Amino acid sequence: DSLPNENALREVMEYIRTRTRNHTKIAIREIKARFRKAPYGFLDVDTEWLIAKAFMDGLIEFTLNGNSVSLLNETPERIGEYIIKKAYGDKLLIEEKEVIPERYIRSLRNIGKEVFKIPVMPEDTDAMVLRFNEYAEGMVQQLNTLLQEYRVGDYPGQDILKDGVGLIYRTIGMNKSIDVYKYVHEHEDEYLDFIDDFPYIKAFFEGTQKSIWEKTQEYIEIFDESSAYILSEELESITDRMKAILKMSRPYNFIKELPELNERFSRIYSEILDKELAPILVEIQNAKTRVLAEVEKNGLEDIFEGRFRRAFKDLEKKAEACNNVAKINGFRLEADKLKIRFLNEITEELQKRAREQAEKLQVDKSKPSEVEIVKPIKKKRNISIRDINIAHSWQIETIEDIDRYLTALRKRLEQEIEENTIINIEF
Repeated sequence: DSLPNENALREVMEYIRTRTRNHTKIAIREIKARFRKAPYGFLDVDTEWLIAKAFMDGLIEFTLNGNSVSLLNETPERIGEYIIKKAYGDKLLIEEKEVIPERYIRSLRNIGKEVFKIPVMPEDTDAMVLRFNEYAEGMVQQLNTLLQEYRVGDYPGQDILKDGVGLIYRTIGMNKSIDVYKYVHEHEDEYLDFIDDFPYIKAFFEGTQKSIWEKTQEYIEIFDESSAYILSEELESITDRMKAILKMSRPYNFIKELPELNERFSRIYSEILDKELAPILVEIQNAKTRVLAEVEKNGLEDIFEGRFRRAFKDLEKKAEACNNVAKINGFRLEADKLKIRFLNEITEELQKRAREQAEKLQVDKSKPSEVEIVKPIKKKRNISIRDINIAHSWQIETIEDIDRYLTALRKRLEQEIEENTIINIEF
């Protein structure tokens, strides 16, 4: 039985091959009609079996409505329907399949092994492409998952992953095996270049390198914000090296330097921070002492002392927790503003009490003998010297310089004077 089948298959293939050489695709209906006649006398079911075998053996390829039909885009069951059902008799076109050059097959096997780690490749060329694209799809999903990391952080390797997705995804959408083979062969070096880089990127996110990288980014940001307040050649040198590594397109062999650089940065910066913090804490303490002395002097402990103490304690904790030299200097101004605000609260409370006392001293008009003259209550305003001294520093070389600064200060003070108001300047 096998010999007649082989002969029949040879006859069908010779006819398809001749038509293909003439650049003509044949409808399956035409093939059935030809081999139904003498001298062949094939039943349609026989011809259908021969065509199916030729297809599965990789000898022919199908086109349906202008689109390639293969195991890459259709199930075997669906392809069987195309062969058997009369509705596809004129739509399913057949031609001899282009032979895949051996060098193309070697390229695809090589990339399958080196890039996708495919353990075993099928011998059939179509099945080989199917297996190749299954692994390609898995790799694309893996790359897209890693690319999500870049939505929340600035890490190395993003361009390599994006290019990798573009490179690998192309074969997944191809309907003809020969197109896949050609593409892989033509881009073999690009696949191999990608797989040289990819393990480093994968290890970056799966290991400790990512957290080390983020710590370095944090230190660089802190340094850039504080550089105007820092005079340290060693710290600047450390930061320059950090920046150089973070700017590399492939920094993976140099990330091992970052832990030591991070540790040195942290130690030196902490020493600078401690020096900057000490006078700030003194100013916060002085502001607190000044305010609480005013509270005690006026007997207002029950109203203000607890709240004022907590506010200064919170400010002190915030200053101690700050890890940025540039930001820590802001606590100096914050302490001054807190002092002025609390002094104004004390003043308002005292003025309220004075008004209440004055109302009690209002004399009943029917008792003129008891009339007591009540002096008008003067308002009181507390102002920080920082708010009225426009020049934050005075550079004096001559007596005229002194006069100039004092004149400017006097004009500023005169602008603050209000009728029936006491101005209290806090230094």
